[in-house]
Order: sequence, then C-alpha cells, then structure tokens
Amino acid sequence: MNKRILNFMTASSLLFLCSTIVSCNKEQVDQSSNQMVSVSKTNALTITSSLQSLSDYELIWSDEFNTVGGFDDSKWSYAERGTVAWNKYMTHTSDYVSQDGNNLLLRMDNAVIPTDPVPYHSGGVKSQNKFSMTFGKVEVRAKFTQGRGSWPAIWMMPEPATAYAGWPGCGEIDIMEHVNNEMVVHQSVHNATVTGSGGGHKCYTFYEL
Repeated sequence: MNKRILNFMTASSLLFLCSTIVSCNKEQVDQSSNQMVSVSKTNALTITSSLQSLSDYELIWSDEFNTVGGFDDSKWSYAERGTVAWNKYMTHTSDYVSQDGNNLLLRMDNAVIPTDPVPYHSGGVKSQNKFSMTFGKVEVRAKFTQGRGSWPAIWMMPEPATAYAGWPGCGEIDIMEHVNNEMVVHQSVHNATVTGSGGGHKCYTFYEL
C-alpha cells in the first residue's frame, strides 16, 4: 500500500491547521506600515535525490494556490477571531486573505476600518472541519516577511482541537512559528508535559534567520 502524502502551500495539518499573521503592541507598528506574508507555490511532483521517491506515496490532499481571488472554501476557511494573542485581530475579508495566481497572501496592517474598530487586522486560514489525517507525510513551502509586530505561524492541531483535552493537553505541532521580530524560527511540540499554561515550552528546535 502506498504511503499518503499531502502537499501544502500554507499551514495545513495532520488534523487541524491555522496560519496567522498577528500584530502585537501598537507602539511597535509604524502608522503607515503594511506587512505581507507570501506563501509560495510548490510543485507537488518535484523529486530530488535527497528525498524518497514520491512514487512511494499517494497524494490525498494539496493546494497550489494558483488561482486569483479568494481561497478554495472546500479546503479552507478563515481563522476565527478570538481573545488570545494570536487570533484577536483575525479579519475575514479578501483584503487580508487572497490569492495572486501563484501564492496565498496573508496580510496584516493597522488600517482603520470603521465597521471593525480593532487597532490591527490580520489574515489567517485553517483546514479545520475541511480535512484531517492521522498518518502520512506533510510538505509545506512558505515564505514570510520578517517584521516587528508580526507572528506568522503554521500549526497542526487535533481534529477536533480539544478532542483529548484543553490546550496544551490536547497537543500541538508547530511546523514553524516566527514570534515578533526574533531572529529565529521555532519548531515546537506542545503538550501538558512540556508546555505550561502560559505557553512556555521546553520541547522545540529553532533556526536562525
């Protein structure tokens, strides 16, 4: 039986996905600045000598983000706005989540929107309730803009997110997370053993930018 492979152009998950750009303190963002995250196109058929042949896998889900306009709502939905740091400025419009024919673009800024009076706005998508898997290989290619106040991330969560416990006991795998203007990109595993209720954790690796 072939192994299963998924190719993702942005955040996607074994079970749940959320990719977000989140602004932090107002003083840290220049009034005229805009920041963009570009999630780059991946060729699902590319094979290199350093990778196992894709003939060993069966492609069961992918998104190339190669159209113009909105995302494929059979695969994605907007990440909901919430009350914690990473989601409290999520904004459900094409101004903050769109495709340009080659990339999924997630935007953040401090624009004034009279009908939505929060100090910042940011875009994010998730595959929750659209797609999940238990075992397989996940491939992601993403590019993001470094900037003070941003928080681009690609996360994998259980489906449903609290199937086993509340966070962090439910578990979480971070494919990548770049916090504010740090000079490193984190890859982390969260659970009740290695993660505190405030988010501090002791099971991660990171790469210098």
